Amino acid sequence: MAGLWTIFGPILTITIAIISKNALFALFIGLCYFCAGTYGLGFLNHISDCFATGVNNNGFILVMVGTLGVMLVIMRRGGGFKAFAGWANKAVASRKQAGGLIVFLSLLLTCASDLISNLATGKILRPVVQQQKLAPQKSAYISECIGPNVGSVFPYGTYFLFCVGMIGTLLPDVKAIPFFYKGIAFSFHTWLAVLIAILAALELIPNLGAMKKYQQLADEGKVNAISGSEAEPMDVMGGSDVPADFGAFFLPLGGLIIGMLVTSLHAGEVIMIPGAIIGCLVGLVYVVIRGTVKLNEVGNLMIDGIMEQIPIILLLTFAFAYGASMSVAGMNDFVVAALSDSIPPALLPVIIFLIGMFVSYTTGSLGSALVMLLPISLPLGVAVGANLTLTFAATYSGAQWGDQLSPLSDVTIENSAANGVSPIEVSTGILPYRIIDGVLCIILFTVFGFLFS
Repeated sequence: MAGLWTIFGPILTITIAIISKNALFALFIGLCYFCAGTYGLGFLNHISDCFATGVNNNGFILVMVGTLGVMLVIMRRGGGFKAFAGWANKAVASRKQAGGLIVFLSLLLTCASDLISNLATGKILRPVVQQQKLAPQKSAYISECIGPNVGSVFPYGTYFLFCVGMIGTLLPDVKAIPFFYKGIAFSFHTWLAVLIAILAALELIPNLGAMKKYQQLADEGKVNAISGSEAEPMDVMGGSDVPADFGAFFLPLGGLIIGMLVTSLHAGEVIMIPGAIIGCLVGLVYVVIRGTVKLNEVGNLMIDGIMEQIPIILLLTFAFAYGASMSVAGMNDFVVAALSDSIPPALLPVIIFLIGMFVSYTTGSLGSALVMLLPISLPLGVAVGANLTLTFAATYSGAQWGDQLSPLSDVTIENSAANGVSPIEVSTGILPYRIIDGVLCIILFTVFGFLFS
């Protein structure tokens, strides 16, 4: 069934997302398109299959999001956010310093998990962002670039484990872990995205494109009028009666990190959910002992944490189902097969990068792009005699580039939700910076492709 028709699915989905500014509606239309093309008139019977497949493959992310939602509410109600924000309000006296603080907190939380950085950075620093009149779309852009890219190097990351496993399977004659780190060193997008985001955060480069409009509206205090956020308003400080308490901030976070390390070592593989549960329990015990939260309020606190994450859980569920429908339709197999004949070795990295950009942007998924492209790009690199390190780097960079731009991406959805703005706005705000990044990557992969061929 795979064919040219599949190319129009993501184009339709992205177009609807941009026009309607409603990612959920766009994902549903895209899901219907691929199911109808694959199964015909009876496609409605198979939509549930796509949801089942998508959730089955990514269920731990949904559970993790819900669990972290509970932990974040505990940190907020315990006074952790208020303590950190109180310190930040005293330490931060300008928009530039607010941008620098977003970089710092993103790096700090990424030490635990880039998922935590995505979900928590914007939420914790939202009062500082508002006080300094920094566009929340820019706040989301900065944290979206720092956590996922810096998190690439951590040896307990999901994509580290996946890539090392794939490398070991596809290239049995190489040492997988050194090969991975050598490839990450040449993953130009990974480091360009971080560099450009830091420069933008410190206002060493100007606001570009839509970001200029968003910043002007923030200066005028009109953020709420144009945010498009469907998330219900909440007091991110926990309320006026909540005392500031750094313990409520660092103890749950420390419990999560230590819990994740201990349970992962015991299991012999990286597992995240037990650590998140331990972080929740540590936080709950602490706030109950401190008297900030009464014991009979714990149940409602947990429900509040999960309910606050419902919008993002819903979006992620539809995004996973959409990715599953696209995979069944065979779109990516068609794209790669159409472009894989007679590729010069020197040009393979840049071509793989371009394909990765397209696949990850249209699917909104780094994981999907890696799953689809690595089994093809590395063997193809061996077959045509291309530099394998650079080929892997181009695959990883291309997959990251689109994933960190697409309004359908879980990364964009998570950071936009944390900052209370629409993923469509975040995507349009990021676009000029991604174009600069992408052009530089194309040049670098082309030049190094000839140097290493």
